[in-house]
Amino acid sequence: MERVKAGLRNGRAKGKRLGRPRKILDTKRVAARRAQGVGWKRIAAGMGVGVETIYPVTLEGSKTREKDSGTVAGL
Repeated sequence: MERVKAGLRNGRAKGKRLGRPRKILDTKRVAARRAQGVGWKRIAAGMGVGVETIYPVTLEGSKTREKDSGTVAGL
């Protein structure tokens, strides 16, 4: 455990980004698809993410980063 912690400290000291990368989602596209009556599973599959990733984006105060414009593959 000490070696892991030392490695993480070393990585932070070197300016490395640690942890799982965040997904950037197009919230306007999600809202548009929901307005068309498309289900959560189908929207998530089209964006290449899980429902657990896409659903909180629609709620205010989400920790997931949002992208207001652009295209997302599969939609």
